[in-house]
Amino acid sequence: MPDKDFLPPPPVSVAITGTLSVPRKEAARLINASKNAQFVDSVTFHTSYLVSALADSQKVKKALKIGVEILTEDQLFAYLSSGVFPPTKAHEYHQPAPIPFEVEWTTKYSEARHVLIKYEDAYNRYSEREADLFAIGHSHSGVTYLSVLDDEGFKTFRADRIIEMKEL
Repeated sequence: MPDKDFLPPPPVSVAITGTLSVPRKEAARLINASKNAQFVDSVTFHTSYLVSALADSQKVKKALKIGVEILTEDQLFAYLSSGVFPPTKAHEYHQPAPIPFEVEWTTKYSEARHVLIKYEDAYNRYSEREADLFAIGHSHSGVTYLSVLDDEGFKTFRADRIIEMKEL
């Protein structure tokens, strides 16, 4: 595994909500032309920044809920003029997961169970998400895992990192 100082930082992703003083396509072009950023259409757990011209949009609500940093248009143009967006905590480099492990899925649901999961990951980042629970299993080391599908795709959660889970 190469030392993290030799790896380029991951790109910073920037979404927009509302109408800016420049057309959205132009803002997206400027973001993509910066040294380390890319424009994205939606707010997800992987979004670094949301530029908000609206105070109460669905994107703003989601960004606040999942911890995406919200910028004003002036802040956006300050970053654009410098050519670089500062990385957010979500984009700190972390070693990739170890080689995939074997999980024996002991409980499989014939129909997914819709749940709300409050979770703290290995880096003490908190998230809350609605997901469809498909299976519960155990690794050979005895750790319990949940297999879920959320708006970002299939994921595996360690049960010991789930703060709260309730069926919706």
